[in-house]
Amino acid sequence: MKKLSICLGILLVAALVFGIVTAVQKGDLQKKANELENSKYIFTIEFFDANSISLLGLAISVWVFSYREKLRQLSAYSLPCLLFSINEPFLFGAPMVLNPVFFVPFVLAPVANAWVFKLFIDVLGMNGFLYTLPWTTPAPLGIVLGCGLSPLSFVYAAVAIVLDFVIYYPFFK
Repeated sequence: MKKLSICLGILLVAALVFGIVTAVQKGDLQKKANELENSKYIFTIEFFDANSISLLGLAISVWVFSYREKLRQLSAYSLPCLLFSINEPFLFGAPMVLNPVFFVPFVLAPVANAWVFKLFIDVLGMNGFLYTLPWTTPAPLGIVLGCGLSPLSFVYAAVAIVLDFVIYYPFFK
């Protein structure tokens, strides 16, 4: 029992210290980003966290179009978790991890999201990420809020989910 309490204490202290250090680091990044004139060249953590929204698109498409009842239930139960960037219930329950069928879309969807995001920034003039948000901010809302409520960010969030559906659909059908 004593060893268990020591392990839990270490984990609790590590979680607290990690939270404080992350907040300080993000504050420094936000300060440096605000010092620059144009944010379209700022690649924050949110830019590279495209996997959450890609799995959200997959879960919605599985929930709506899958013929297997167990997968539909899993995606329905996983949607609230996926909204807050907690991917593990869907990743390991579907199964996505170590699945050769889903390997190509699992790699391609986040890359495609990043390309489309960069296209929206460079070609359409959408703001890049102006604000650093917590990792648990829901994926579509995190994009919109992180880009400063830009009207194009609403369009990008919808386009990203539709793009992910198009990428994953041939593989799960």
